[in-house]
Amino acid sequence: MTTPLKEGYVSGSFASMPFPKVLLFINQAKKTGIMAIARGTKKIHIHFLKGNIVYATSSYMPDFTLGDYLMREGKISIAVHEDSLEHIRKNKVKQGMYLVEKGYISPHELYEALNHHIMEKLFQIFKWTEGEFFFKEGDIVEEKERVLNINFPNIIYTGIRHHMLIKTLPVEFKGRKESIMYLMPDSRYSADKIIPSPQERKLLSLVNGKRKLRELAMLSKMDKKDAYKTLYALYLLDIIGFAERLRARDYVRGKHSKIEQTEKQKKIILEELNLETKAQDLISQALASVDRIHLETVAESHEEPHLKLERSYSKEKPFEKTSEPAAASAETPVGAREESLQFHAGKAPKEDLSHFGFDEKAKDGFGGQVGFDESAEEEELSFSSDEQGNLASTRAPEESAAESEYHDFVDEPQSLESIDETELINDPEELVKLGIDLLQDGKFAKAEMFFKKAVDLDPNMASAYPYLGWAHYNASMSSPDRKAEAELIIKQGIKINNRLFEHFLYMGKIYQAENQPDFAELYYVKALELNRECIEARDQIKKIRLR
Repeated sequence: MTTPLKEGYVSGSFASMPFPKVLLFINQAKKTGIMAIARGTKKIHIHFLKGNIVYATSSYMPDFTLGDYLMREGKISIAVHEDSLEHIRKNKVKQGMYLVEKGYISPHELYEALNHHIMEKLFQIFKWTEGEFFFKEGDIVEEKERVLNINFPNIIYTGIRHHMLIKTLPVEFKGRKESIMYLMPDSRYSADKIIPSPQERKLLSLVNGKRKLRELAMLSKMDKKDAYKTLYALYLLDIIGFAERLRARDYVRGKHSKIEQTEKQKKIILEELNLETKAQDLISQALASVDRIHLETVAESHEEPHLKLERSYSKEKPFEKTSEPAAASAETPVGAREESLQFHAGKAPKEDLSHFGFDEKAKDGFGGQVGFDESAEEEELSFSSDEQGNLASTRAPEESAAESEYHDFVDEPQSLESIDETELINDPEELVKLGIDLLQDGKFAKAEMFFKKAVDLDPNMASAYPYLGWAHYNASMSSPDRKAEAELIIKQGIKINNRLFEHFLYMGKIYQAENQPDFAELYYVKALELNRECIEARDQIKKIRLR
């Protein structure tokens, strides 16, 4: 059992966690740091770089120094070994470097000897059933000293197979003799590069998802302990496993596949929005705006209603209703609507249209023209003489001319029912405005007809496309391709003018309706980037983040 002391520290005992599992733990976690191992007076320090062993020092096995290993391998003579020992004691230098400087061995021979020498010392630790270990993340030996290049899976497999003492079944195998073993898909290690013996390879080939642990050991024709040690080594290296590990692997693979698909789709969206390098900054800004809006909302709850209206709808002259026509109405872009509106004090809108900057009485601003002017409204619609008579007959005699014109405007959604397929209107901007009224009433099919005629009359009228896409999405509930079709419509508008925030707002609404909040958020962020006053985008980002 390992015990975390605090962040970056792990300690434990080999009695509860064998040495190979400790090595695998550090390797799979890709940790950089030093592990100290001790059993009585015997100590060793192993340096890990991202989970790989790159350096080791030891004060145990004093009778098995690097010189002893080289002498045993026939690389140096006894005389050279004794000479090197005397020199390093007097000058406090490393034995290997001295032997290279004197020309007794080559740098390559020293490199090979160091790796094999350390591996032999590590193999000795595989035999320990007692001892303590302590791992600390942090700085390790300088890069010039990192001379080891140990094959990690090979040392685990060889250490367990040929050096580890197993008197009884490993704890992972206890009570599992009748459990079926499986080959693990997508293992980190290749068994072909690890298993040297044909007999051990044959044992691995017997693992087919049908045979039990006990059957595998019997069919291997190996010594039973050797068979179990081979299977245990392959199990720790995640080459084979039991059913629950296979199910977990399949689950993780499926989850990763979904994550990869999601990330791929996110990347495509980010490329479309041209946010590759600044998406995170934009999201951070959007979230900061959400926090600011939340604070403002809390503050507004203590204010007078007319003051709240002033901040929400007018930036310059609060609640001053103008009697002059808006001079630049025809040229004002869609994204600038809120700049030209003023309201009377105390007349709050009936429903929340704040992301457009308009209230119930200013519906003409939804399409593209801004600057609602009551005196000029009588020229907005073209009705037949009969229809004009019908409208006039519904007005009270005492109404003023301005009030009459105002009621004409707000009653238009009802009068649209009598218009046959938009035949009476040939002004694209007027069609868009009327279509937006229909959207607000939930009459999506009728609204789609108006928007379609608008783009037929003026294919370059970018402001019509986001509403046409949203209307088509809602009017085509039975179509399996309605999302793709709606996206295609809005993207056509983006090609014409990619600076209109409505394109991205309605793309976000489509994705949110499709229960894909992560992608919806990307579009809402883009809408907020183009129009920092788009309250709906900020609200939806907040909802997504709090879900």
